[in-house]
Amino acid sequence: MRRFALTVLGVGLVSAGLAGVSGVSADDAPIRLAQFGRPGGGFNQGGGSNQGGGFNQGGRGGSQGGILPGGGTFTLAAGKSAPLLAFCTDLFAEPPTGDARFRIAAADALVTLPGGSELSLTEAIQRGVLAVRGHSNSFDPVGRAGSLALDLHLGNFSQTPVQVSFRRGAQLTPQGQSDQSVPPEIDKVLELASKKALTYKNTVQYAVWASQGRTLEDVEQSYFARLSSDEVGKVQGLLDGAGLEKKFDRERGAYEKRFESMKKELGDSAKQVSGTALRAGGARLSVDVFHGEKNEGVARVKTAAGDTFYCRAAVEYRPTGGARISLRHLVTGRRLPTMPVPLSLPAAAVAVQPAASAPSA
Repeated sequence: MRRFALTVLGVGLVSAGLAGVSGVSADDAPIRLAQFGRPGGGFNQGGGSNQGGGFNQGGRGGSQGGILPGGGTFTLAAGKSAPLLAFCTDLFAEPPTGDARFRIAAADALVTLPGGSELSLTEAIQRGVLAVRGHSNSFDPVGRAGSLALDLHLGNFSQTPVQVSFRRGAQLTPQGQSDQSVPPEIDKVLELASKKALTYKNTVQYAVWASQGRTLEDVEQSYFARLSSDEVGKVQGLLDGAGLEKKFDRERGAYEKRFESMKKELGDSAKQVSGTALRAGGARLSVDVFHGEKNEGVARVKTAAGDTFYCRAAVEYRPTGGARISLRHLVTGRRLPTMPVPLSLPAAAVAVQPAASAPSA
């Protein structure tokens, strides 16, 4: 297997190679497992779930797979774990939780034991030597300076260090799921990204999603952010250079149409709640929520810059006035990663009226 330079986040890695390791038999059998636990027992156990549950839940819980944008070889110390930076392969799926375990194609990763013998990462996982898993905070763009990468973990359950080599473009798939629908041209996308020093940039994540047919509007509405024309151009350049006949910026207005259709389905008895809220970080948002008898419906959210986003919404009216607005993705119903907490509309900033009496825009 060809080896590449690899950037690995976090601790638990041994920077030196295995040449100086001694006291291990050449046949490496049997592999001794560390006493702290076996796969499934929870290295760096985050526990819990990232999904958040909720109204009209349409997303698939913890089903995102990952693709490694860069390959490489590193050494993982006995009984240690280390994060693996991967870009997710399904924009509309839920991030992996602490219970998620991953498989990998045999040709995508190689494990070298101290005595020099080799086995695929697939076999090492099956034998309980290594495991790849998610955790309760696998995806956190707010807490990771805007990075959209998944933070997966590779754990070494043996009592000796191992060397692991990954192929650039290696795919990590949640166990129990079918292979991911990533086009073969993605390897060319990653090669071009490497030449342009974009390997670990969000640009590559956008290109992975676009290669599967997701649009620019899909991305922007999922993350409550507008991409610059320069960024869109870089994404399209990767797609074009890889021979992928995909147009990233297309079908503008699809979310507004869906929002209007869902609002209409609420009927004449729907109510409109309007107000101003502060987003985490202090940005001011103008919010219009249209809901039915169960206080669930849709929302139109406008930023000070004039950008408009459309969501599903649930309203909780406070006894003292005002309201809390929980937002979810308009299409999937899953939580919005960059809007992790409900918006609070103070009493003085809330207006409630029949939706039919209010303008639609």
